[in-house]
This record gives sequence, structure tokens and C-alpha cells, in this order.
Amino acid sequence: MKKKFMLGLAFGTLLVSFTALVAPSMGNPGGLAALQKAAKENKHLFVFLYEKDDARTRSIRKTFEADMIPVAASCNWIALDKKAEKGLVEKYRLSDLPTPFVFAVAPNGAVTGRFRKWTPDRIKRSIATPVRQRCLKALQDNKLVFLCIQGPTTLKNEEALLGVSELRADPQSASLTEAVTLDPADPTEESFLKRLMIDTRSKEALTVLVASSGSQIATFRGATTKKDLLAALEKAAGNASKK
Repeated sequence: MKKKFMLGLAFGTLLVSFTALVAPSMGNPGGLAALQKAAKENKHLFVFLYEKDDARTRSIRKTFEADMIPVAASCNWIALDKKAEKGLVEKYRLSDLPTPFVFAVAPNGAVTGRFRKWTPDRIKRSIATPVRQRCLKALQDNKLVFLCIQGPTTLKNEEALLGVSELRADPQSASLTEAVTLDPADPTEESFLKRLMIDTRSKEALTVLVASSGSQIATFRGATTKKDLLAALEKAAGNASKK
């Protein structure tokens, strides 16, 4: 009983410390319709949020729309009046942020970018790969992610999954974690691997415990054990509690 309590405490401390983004809610029908349409089309949605429809805002919006054109194949975009989107603003915790402001949502509902100032490159970097989307969604659902980097070309795949499977066999742990597999040879995920600074030359499977978008708690090469994973979680929880 004590061990389970300590495990729950460790996970809880990590979630409070590392989970920076919140799971999105849809707001009024305008925002809801745009989000549903983008999800149906398997596209990201970029929302330009404003409060004043003045000359300055219209100029900034014009620039934003021009910057979105090059990524139109994978993205939709919409301008929304902050005053008319109270539910959306509250759920995304945008109420205190000055406008105009832009945030991006992936097809699966994960928030992939939030910024007041942007560049075309920053917009492109907010278009998340499929695996990054899954990781972000899990984190925004208050879960920690075991990113299992393995594929046909890596060794010790089953051994690498052993500790993760044992840990997640516990119902309490399963509800607080998500296991996501990434093939290091998948060119689609190259940008995500670079974000994580993962060495794709590793011959053995890697297991990375991801605490927030792009950050890592621990990395394991080859076989994993439940004991080692718990030790890494407890260490990270202890470090987080000191901050």
C-alpha cells in the first residue's frame, strides 16, 4: 500500500511540475465547427485570436494569413473574437494573454503551439508529426509518456518493452502513463527526434520518458526493468519538488 502511495505521489508531483499544456475544449459553435472541420480533414487548426478589430489588428491578421498560405495543404486557420470565445479561452488558459494571439491545435486535439509573435518557420514547427501529436495529447491528458523508439532495424525491442509493460500492468500506473512507439527509420518523425535530441544511430531500442513537449526525464538503452523506471520517476519527482 505504501509503495503504491509513493508511486502515485511521484507521478502526481511530476504531472504538476511538467504538464504545461491543457487539454482543449471547443468553446462556442464558431470555434467548435472550425476544430471539428480541421480534425475531419486531418489538418492542424491555427486560431488567430483578437479583441479589437482595428487597423493594427487587421494588418497583423493579414500578415498571419499570408504566412499560413504555404502550409495550407496541412492546416486550416480562422480568426476569432476573444470576447465571443469565452469557453475556448478559459479552457486554453488564454484569458490573461494579450491579443492578437495565435495558437495551434493538431487533428487529435493536442495543442502544438501558442505564440503572440510568429515567423513562417515557427508556424511550420507547430505542425506536429503523428507521434508528437500522440505524445502531446497524452501529456495534455495529464499522462507521462514512455516513448519507445524501436523498429525492424533495432535490437532488444522486446526487452526494451518489458519494463514499460510491467509498470503499466498496474492499473494506477496505466492510468497515469502512455506508451507510444516511434520507428527511428520513419522519415516523417525525423523532426521530432531532432527536438528530443535522440541519437538515431543507436543499434538498440531506446525508451525515453517524456515529461513535456521536447523535454526528457530519462533515457534507457536496450532492456528496461520496472525497478529502473520507477527509480527514474522517483528521482525526477524529487528534483521537481525542490524547485
